[in-house]
Amino acid sequence: MDILCRQLGHADVVDVDAQEDFDKAVAASVDKSSGLGGLLGKSARPKTSVDLFIIDVDSPAGRLSTLVRTLKSQFSGNPRFLVVGVPAGVGEMAEAVRSGATDSIVKPFTREEFARKMQNVLSENPMTVTTFAVEGAEDSPFALPVSKGVPPAPAKPASEPIPANAAAAAGAARRPGEKDFQGVSAGLPKPANGGEAVGKGGSGHSFYRHTGKKRTAESGEPTASLVNGRIDGHYHEKVEVVGGAENCYWARETPGEKVRLEYLTAKGAASGIEAKVVSREEFMHNFYLCEEYGCQILQRLGKWPPKEPRAGAAGE
Repeated sequence: MDILCRQLGHADVVDVDAQEDFDKAVAASVDKSSGLGGLLGKSARPKTSVDLFIIDVDSPAGRLSTLVRTLKSQFSGNPRFLVVGVPAGVGEMAEAVRSGATDSIVKPFTREEFARKMQNVLSENPMTVTTFAVEGAEDSPFALPVSKGVPPAPAKPASEPIPANAAAAAGAARRPGEKDFQGVSAGLPKPANGGEAVGKGGSGHSFYRHTGKKRTAESGEPTASLVNGRIDGHYHEKVEVVGGAENCYWARETPGEKVRLEYLTAKGAASGIEAKVVSREEFMHNFYLCEEYGCQILQRLGKWPPKEPRAGAAGE
């Protein structure tokens, strides 16, 4: 993360791994003159020179949402938070965003995807997801994230996947136009062979699938069926692994002929956490409606294969 931040032009980065070091870095960032502001009728809470905290789901000593709430209540102003984690931690990431985190990103991710997230969280009016369908999502499977400001541009094709086991503690960045950049993060190693990141949370994965390669086609007969004339449902794409597999997502159509793919919760509903964005043309020729074709998630939930209708009783 440290390396990525510096590549994007943020030169002042504080990198820590331990909770104790994180606490010291936060304490060192406090504006010592803030007490005078309280005497002058201003906010009595101190200010921090940290504008962006980048925090991994697994790094805090305790729950991530508690840390976010504590830091937001401890300081005046509006410090931003970018939470990082693997798909298995999507529930806690959603809880952290509800507690005040600005945005989230799921590992592995590319340099372009990280740059897009940084552009959002450091903007004047960042898009903040405030509604998630996690665990209780089945009550409202079509709930859309509520956004503020203008959403960042869709992700571009990836060139440097970041492995899921990369360490990321916490980070901070100055907003565009400011001089300093303070933060807490950890470097992200690149795959040794320069290829795809593999394993849990690897490139081309889904919430409950193995990593694999996919074949992309944008011609011929469309494979994706629409839901009430729209792209808004549980779809999968085929991947080339031994025995075959599917990558499942919740797909939503977005402006600009794009389709946003979100990770799924344990109950097979939309989590609100973006996995990737693909063109509508690619989606229509490479994805399948799980309700129509079936998938392992629906099988696990007992929703596939569809149950045969019960025969009517004699005399009915």
